[in-house]
Amino acid sequence: MGDNNAIVGAERTGTLQIAQYLLPCHAASLGFSRMPATPSDGRPCTLFLPGMRTLMNSTCLRAIPLTVLFNLIVCELPGHGISGEVEDVSLEGFAREYAALIDRYVPNPQPIWVIGESFGGLVGAVLARLRPDRIGKLVLLETPFLLTRPVLAAVLSRFWQIDRPPYHRRIYRELFGFDPRDGSRRELADFHWTLEDLPADCVALAGSESFTTDPVSEYRPPSHQSDADLAALRAIPRVSVLPRIPSAGHCLLLDDPWACVSALARHLVA
Repeated sequence: MGDNNAIVGAERTGTLQIAQYLLPCHAASLGFSRMPATPSDGRPCTLFLPGMRTLMNSTCLRAIPLTVLFNLIVCELPGHGISGEVEDVSLEGFAREYAALIDRYVPNPQPIWVIGESFGGLVGAVLARLRPDRIGKLVLLETPFLLTRPVLAAVLSRFWQIDRPPYHRRIYRELFGFDPRDGSRRELADFHWTLEDLPADCVALAGSESFTTDPVSEYRPPSHQSDADLAALRAIPRVSVLPRIPSAGHCLLLDDPWACVSALARHLVA
């Protein structure tokens, strides 16, 4: 990743040492961490893009099982943790930061995977469009494509009321289509277009509280997703539906991490 990396923080959790770095990218500096700290041969270099309100330590902890398969570069979203804010609050504006990270710090022609968790999957899909020559595979972990939904707005608004970060309010208003201050709807935020003519090979892991062995035809999105997301899943070449813990939130890597690893291992071989 280059010799000019500046370590800005490290925390030891059990036997895992999480070292966080800050690197200048396109319009801002982004926080990231390497997992494992020393890359292992044979595992693809992979950007891990998290969802909203996710901080580095919690992201790294739940991503630990993925290191069996991948050399992870765990990233923060702009305006989260130690990462700077970008003026262009859009999927393209965020994706340009990671495109610059790839261009500057990941040696070419090393192929790259992108794993996008929740909202991070939308950013990853746009990033695959910006760098089709570098990104070979895109993994979506429970990525919603219709963001303007009452259930989602209520949950995110409740969390936002705790610390009221102004930049997060901009993201919700300009990308999610609602104002967290009062929950009012601004516009429809539908990002199904991110999957149209996607240049990268795409894999999706979706969670279901009523597990079925016929994932696409019988799958019903849980409450935090919309029925419209079903059409998006059907457009993805490879989908695995994994069992979720009912009412446990929105994170497959916490519900059943090794089921995620097993599903991705099958897709990796394919």
